[in-house]
Amino acid sequence: MIEDHCLCLLNNGQNNYFHEPTRSFHALDLAICSPSLLPFSTFSVGNYPYNNDHFPILVSITRDRKFPMSRVPHFILTRADWELFSSLTEITEEMVKDVPIDDAVKVVTDVIIQAATVSIPKTSTKLPKYSKPWCNRECQDTLKQQRKAWGFFHKHPTLSNRIAFKKAKAVARSVRGKSQRDSWMSYVSEITSSMSSKRVWERVRKACGLYRDHTLSFLEKDCRVISASEEIANVIGENFAAVSVSGSLYVDDLQINCFGGDMRYIERQLQIAINRIQKWSGKQGFVFSKEKTVCVHFCKKRGLHPEPQLCDGPTVKQLEVPPWENPQIELLNVFEHLDKNK
Repeated sequence: MIEDHCLCLLNNGQNNYFHEPTRSFHALDLAICSPSLLPFSTFSVGNYPYNNDHFPILVSITRDRKFPMSRVPHFILTRADWELFSSLTEITEEMVKDVPIDDAVKVVTDVIIQAATVSIPKTSTKLPKYSKPWCNRECQDTLKQQRKAWGFFHKHPTLSNRIAFKKAKAVARSVRGKSQRDSWMSYVSEITSSMSSKRVWERVRKACGLYRDHTLSFLEKDCRVISASEEIANVIGENFAAVSVSGSLYVDDLQINCFGGDMRYIERQLQIAINRIQKWSGKQGFVFSKEKTVCVHFCKKRGLHPEPQLCDGPTVKQLEVPPWENPQIELLNVFEHLDKNK
C-alpha cells in the first residue's frame, strides 16, 4: 500500500508495543506521511507506556511556523539593576541639539531601551504551563517510584520486576485519586451563598480548564503576524477609520426640569437654560432638532397656569396639557424634553 500510494514510513526500528503474556517488545504501530513532509518530520517513541500496552509515538515537524506561539517578553522591574541602568543611560545635550524633534526622541528612546535590555531582566517568551492543583509532593514521589519500577522492568522484564511495577503503579493511582478528590472538595467548599455570581463563574471556568489570565492575541496583516497590543490597536483603529460612517451623532433625552408656583419665573428660567445650551451647542457643532424638541406642561388642575412660550427660532412644538385626576399627585412643574443632534 505504501508503494502504491507513494507514501513514506517514518518508523526507525524502535519498539512501540509491549506484549504482556510473553513480556516482549515489538514495533507494531506505524507512522506514515506524505513525501512532502518526510524531510521535516522526526519520529521517536516515548519511554513510558502510560497504563497502556502501546507506547506513545511522537512525530515532530521542524518546519518554521507561520504563526509563532510565544509570549511578548516584559521587563521585570523588581529585579532591575538600577545603578547599572543609571550608568548606561547617558543622555547628553549633543544628542538632541540641532536635530529634528522626531530624531531626538528616537535617539533618547534607543538609549533607554538599550540600557534597560542590559540591566533589567525580561520574562520568558515560552507559553505558561498550568500546574495541576492536586499534584502535591506525595503524588510526585509515588509517580517517581512508578517510573523507577518501570525502568527496572523495561531493562530486565522478569516476573518479580513486573510485580513490583504493578504495585508501584497501583499505589501511584490510589494516591493520585485521593489527592484529586481532596483538592476538588476543598475547591468546591469555598463556594458559598455569600459569594458573588462573578466569582462563582470564575471558579466554574477554572474547574473546566478555561483560563483568561494568559490569553494570547494575534492579528495577521499583509502576511505578517502582529502580537504587540499597541500595534494591534493601531491596525484595528485604521480599519475602523476606513469604514466609519459620516453622519449624525444623536444625543437623546436631554431634559430640563423646573417647578414652582410662578409660571412667568419658570418660563424665564427655562428660556435661559435653552439659550445657554444653544450657545454651547453652536460652539461644539451641535444643533437642536426643532421637529423633536417638545415642551410639556404638567399641572394638577387644568387651566391654572398659561402655557409656557419658549423661543428657538420658530416657536417650539407644545403638547396639550394632560388632565390630572389623581389627588395623590402633587406635581406643579414644567418638564422640558430636548433632543439635540449634530
